[in-house]
Amino acid sequence: MLLQQEKCVSFTGITGVGKSSIVNACLSKLSDDYIVPININFSAQTSSLRT
Repeated sequence: MLLQQEKCVSFTGITGVGKSSIVNACLSKLSDDYIVPININFSAQTSSLRT
């Protein structure tokens, strides 16, 4: 719904709850040619200087 209104979406949560799987499944169902998913993964070792 948010993507249809051209709104940004951010998923947060603890490790291992399936955030990436949920997002990838939802994006794969979209048939719009103008949507290009870009995954950016962060970890506990990611610093603000590396982003």
